[in-house]
Amino acid sequence: EVAPVANRITTIFDLDDKGIVSGLKNIRRDVAQTDGFMNKLKVGAKGLGDTLKQNVAAVSVAAGTAIVAFGVKAAGAFQSTALEAGKFSDAVGISVESASRWMEVAGDLGVDAGVIQSSIQKMNKGIADGKPVFEQFGESVVRAADGTVDADASFRNLVTTIGAIVDPTERAKAAQDAFGKGYAGMAELMQLSAGDLKAALDGVSDSKIIDEGELEKARDARARFDGLKDTFEDFQLAAGELVVSMSPVISAIGDIAS
Repeated sequence: EVAPVANRITTIFDLDDKGIVSGLKNIRRDVAQTDGFMNKLKVGAKGLGDTLKQNVAAVSVAAGTAIVAFGVKAAGAFQSTALEAGKFSDAVGISVESASRWMEVAGDLGVDAGVIQSSIQKMNKGIADGKPVFEQFGESVVRAADGTVDADASFRNLVTTIGAIVDPTERAKAAQDAFGKGYAGMAELMQLSAGDLKAALDGVSDSKIIDEGELEKARDARARFDGLKDTFEDFQLAAGELVVSMSPVISAIGDIAS
């Protein structure tokens, strides 16, 4: 299952990922402060060895656990799905769980989830603007006690009610008025009856449903990945500076060898 991976994949980020970078900087400092060729060589070798001992084991265990046990590919799939569901939810005003259900059903039908998102957005605006089509199908628009529109329930009702119109010309006109020109991209969805659509949405497996907690984990993982990338870049710079600072020692070794 993809979603449970979120509970464990962050293991790799719990280690002190700054240790290696700070260790290399300390080595460079110690080498610079040491006099004499042999002393510089000893300080550099000892510092590098200590840094590796202190950090490589932790990195290896954490990375091995995340990659082998849970799978980077599965974690990436979870993170991508969760973040897309979050964007969908924010854009149309429905729960992230509902958004993930729509995304899965869309994929099963070969419909672009972006088309559904856009259609719900146009529906929301049309209702707010009082477009005549929503008066014509007023019973399909669901409102809460405070008068706010339940976008999820309203879209379910409207897409199946309009989809059930027998005359293709009338159906096309009503669909375009309600959902915009992109309605044609969800033709497969509009062919479903209300019962079939409900069954499809309710039938999405738990492992593919994203809740708020899982969305937060995905967002946290994204932030940690970004932080880890920055750390690796710092490591590259620190390693390069270390090599430059030890160039006299390296040159001397080369002279001795030749």
